[in-house]
Amino acid sequence: MSIFKNKLFVILFAFLMLLVDGHLSLLSRILFQNQFIVSSHFLFIVLLFYTLVFNPYFIFGLACVLGIIYDFYYLGIYNFGIATVLYPLTIVIMFKLWKHIPNGPVQRFLVFLF
Repeated sequence: MSIFKNKLFVILFAFLMLLVDGHLSLLSRILFQNQFIVSSHFLFIVLLFYTLVFNPYFIFGLACVLGIIYDFYYLGIYNFGIATVLYPLTIVIMFKLWKHIPNGPVQRFLVFLF
């Protein structure tokens, strides 16, 4: 079994991407002295990639849990619910979209590109 298909590794890697997102955004604020803010979306990209590989229920649950953690950690209690709703909603839309796209690697790459 490949390490990339191990569910424990997937969960830890997604959590790591959640932390890297926030720290890169904070680093951009410091480097550019709040003139503009670069927002990375590594967790979002990783979750979209996981929709190709894993069970929909597993990824949906992972997106819900990581959305709750993201809301509490980065947005606070007053903005709770933004990532909790948007991450799972995006995962559901991607699973519905994959049914209508051919399995060629070029087509899948173009979906991620746009």
